[in-house]
Parts: sequence; C-alpha cells; structure tokens
Amino acid sequence: MEARNSGPENCASAVRPRDLDNPRQDFLRNSVGGLFLHWGLRSAPAHTSCTAWEKDVTSGGWTPDYWVNEAKKLHTQYLVLATFHSRLGYARPWPSKIPGSCSTERDFLGELITAAKAKGMKVILYMTDDPKWHDEGGHEWLDSAAYSAYKGKNVDLTTRDGFSAPLNRERSMPVKTCVASVARMSIACDVFAGQPGRSAARKSDA
Repeated sequence: MEARNSGPENCASAVRPRDLDNPRQDFLRNSVGGLFLHWGLRSAPAHTSCTAWEKDVTSGGWTPDYWVNEAKKLHTQYLVLATFHSRLGYARPWPSKIPGSCSTERDFLGELITAAKAKGMKVILYMTDDPKWHDEGGHEWLDSAAYSAYKGKNVDLTTRDGFSAPLNRERSMPVKTCVASVARMSIACDVFAGQPGRSAARKSDA
C-alpha cells in the first residue's frame, strides 16, 4: 500500500473528544470527585426477585438523604448511582413501562436526585451497555420475551444490537437535561421538575 504524505504533523496537539469541551461538562471538570453507589439486585444479600429487592430496600430504611450527606462529608460534588450494572442484575430503580429487566415501583432514582439537588449536588446515572453478564450467577436477568411482546417483534436483549434499543430509550427518557458524562455509558442528570421514572413511564414507546 502506498503511503501518502499529507504534510508535517503537529504531534504536540492532542486530539480531544468534542464532548469534553461541551459547556454541559463544566461541572465535571470543576468537580473534586463523586461518590459511586454500586448497588443492585446482586448486592448482598442477593435477590432474583425485583419485587422482593424493592421491598427489602424499603423496609431496610433506604433514605437518599443519608447518601447525599455522606457524599457531602467527602467534599464531593456528585453521586453516581450504578444499579443498572452488568454484574449487579441490570436493575432500574425507577418506575418504567418498558419491560426487559427489573424496574421498581418506587422511584429511588428520583428521590436521590431531589435530595442531591436540595444540597447543590448532581446525580450521574450509570447504565452499562454490556449485556454479556445477562445470566450471571445462573439467573437470567434480561427478559427478551417480555420486551419482544412489548415491541411486537423479536428482540434478543442478550446481544449488543438488541440491548441497545431499550437502553438508549431509557437513557433519553428520565429528564430533559441529561447530558453525556465522561464515560460513554453514563448520564449526568439535573432535574428541575418532575421525577425521572414517571417521565419514562409516560413516554415508554421504545
């Protein structure tokens, strides 16, 4: 193959992803750090029932103010909720009419965002784009049949192509001001009105 010389290269100029320069990312660039909450169906004690998980979290005394206050103690500016994690059971801790994985009736995400906003903090919602661990622990965490019935066509959520459609729809639904974070699979959310789960439920036409 013939090499073409397009002129001298400026090796000192680093190529920067365009989104890193987006003004929407200013708060991330100016932040000292964030508190990551890796919490899902497979967190100890592990659950395979979404209903049982929600019941135990509620009866266990979940309060978003506790985590916001802990984040404040660490002098962080945001919290990252990582429940829709590839190895934690793909749980969505907010109400949604889109089937396919665990979705709670209680809006834990909305409560966390509201509590964080009251203290001048932001919430980043981590949503993995990897269905590889769909049967982690010998349990199937993704319900392709339910989502296929919802869509009226066959969709295999255990594949990248099948997994991306409902995931992208849920990413776009929660709040109007969600912006891409430094990680490709993250969303930074700043809610000004309403609750994210209820917005998703009203527009669940993925």
